[in-house]
Amino acid sequence: MENENEYLEMCEHFKKVVDDKDKSIKMLLMLTHELKKEILTTYGIVRMLDREISAIEGVPCNIRHLTEDLRGHLSEYYDKLFPLP
Repeated sequence: MENENEYLEMCEHFKKVVDDKDKSIKMLLMLTHELKKEILTTYGIVRMLDREISAIEGVPCNIRHLTEDLRGHLSEYYDKLFPLP
């Protein structure tokens, strides 16, 4: 009888451990999803900004380069964080 109780307690403990890990994994997946959306949104805005700056005469070169560098950095960062399978 004592072994049975110990077994049941151990099962309950491991069930709680697994449930806690599942919650942590779900939370991390949600956070990852939100980060992906933020990076993609930022990248899209920077691409549009880069295109607009390229179409405007007289924009200083350093502004053009900063925009191009930011776009490239975001693209590389996204590819590094979320590589294709």
